[in-house]
Amino acid sequence: MNVNDKIKFVELMTGMGELFDKKLSKLLMKIYFESLKPYSIVDFEKAVNKIIVKSKWFPKPVELIELMQGNCHSPIYVKNGRDGLKRIEPKIDNAGSHAPAYPG
Repeated sequence: MNVNDKIKFVELMTGMGELFDKKLSKLLMKIYFESLKPYSIVDFEKAVNKIIVKSKWFPKPVELIELMQGNCHSPIYVKNGRDGLKRIEPKIDNAGSHAPAYPG
């Protein structure tokens, strides 16, 4: 992306922010823009469209990058049904005091 893409970028980010109830500061927008700069605005828009219909959470830059690179087998997303993606959230193991201790 380049300076000419900033208006479209802001529109897409603002739309995601509204959809996911995420407040986007100027600093946060700059961080996202700088981290996604190596990718085209077209690829970014495609990734945003996937996130909008496939995710329940506002994406981190790495999640958008993985979608733009076609890496949907990352630990963040797994296949869910036909073509859907489902985000994997870390789960807390509630094994109690009888769980084996991890070597540290």
